[in-house]
Amino acid sequence: MDSKSIVLFFCVLFSTFQAIYFRQINLAPFPLLAFLLIFTIIEKSKLTQLEANFIFLFLFLITISIIISFINEEYLPPHLYYFPRTLGWLIFPFSVIYFRKAFLQFDKESLDEILKIILIIHLAFFFIQYFSFSLFTTKIDFLYNITGEMQRTGATKLKDYSNSIRASGLFSEPGSYSVYIYILISMKLLLTKEIDWSMLLGIISMLLSFSMTGILMVGYFVAFYFFITSYDLKKIKNLFFLFFGLLVLLYFKSAVFLGPIQDRLFNLKDDSSAEARFEGGYYYFIQNDFFYTGLGIGTISEKITASSVILGGLFELGIVILVIFLALQFIFAFKWSTNLMCFLIIIPVLMSNISFNQIIYSIFYSFITLNFYQLKNTQEENNPSFNIL
Repeated sequence: MDSKSIVLFFCVLFSTFQAIYFRQINLAPFPLLAFLLIFTIIEKSKLTQLEANFIFLFLFLITISIIISFINEEYLPPHLYYFPRTLGWLIFPFSVIYFRKAFLQFDKESLDEILKIILIIHLAFFFIQYFSFSLFTTKIDFLYNITGEMQRTGATKLKDYSNSIRASGLFSEPGSYSVYIYILISMKLLLTKEIDWSMLLGIISMLLSFSMTGILMVGYFVAFYFFITSYDLKKIKNLFFLFFGLLVLLYFKSAVFLGPIQDRLFNLKDDSSAEARFEGGYYYFIQNDFFYTGLGIGTISEKITASSVILGGLFELGIVILVIFLALQFIFAFKWSTNLMCFLIIIPVLMSNISFNQIIYSIFYSFITLNFYQLKNTQEENNPSFNIL
């Protein structure tokens, strides 16, 4: 890799270190560092009118919500103002534009290589943690010695198999691990339109995390791949290895997947964790008339907590600004990529436990706005299956 590729590699890698969070400074520094580093490889050029419109419109919405947070202050339940969250929102439109500019400077092979190495790094930490416990009953916590926060790798949700581990690699818990792996394998899929061995291992690791988020995301990812792919001998071979790997995994872990996992999957509305996530202050939020205005960006309430991108956006922005915020993302993604298919792959992330103000979301969104046919391509010719819509 050349120097620019190395910088982009660290930018994307650092954006995945959200769990390396230091409470002493109330900040996860690596994603912010990723944002600052990206400017070192951007070729100097003026913003296009579309890029300037993107920044202006999103900053306008964000500013309105920040003002609302100050207006609402005396009416809010016990709360605190968390400036890093406000900073993350203000960074959002700039990180989308400048990561997008950075991606457009590379060809598909270079981007794929960068994503593959980052994926392998996370897979290595995951499987070290998983096999160290499975083979030697040694539980490794990669975060505790760095941040002082213990990883949530317990398996009480697996009932009779609570002596297992729900590995999470470099993340605080397996659900978060699965979201980031989903983002990485989705970006690779958009680039190559194929599932390679690193993506297959990523899928297997999401299942072995025994995270309901991971399992549902794997199902969506495989369905998306079926929908967008055009079938030839190579694709059929890839599908064979994909299903063979999943069948082998199911065979060796059938007691878990056909036991507690199946019970949770078919009883999601009765699942205590799912219920707790949904309820996290939602009814209190409605009853106190914050549905239309939101709490305002930067406000954290003790009684109102979010557990997904959409729910977090609702709490902070309110339904009106949130709908506009999502509609604008869809409009700009289509204007840049001229493809509705790519936007569909972001839907599971909108239901996940990250948030709009995290750099990884900006990176993923900026990536799906790319017109992949305009990237330098030293690989296979354009695949017409991506031109369905």
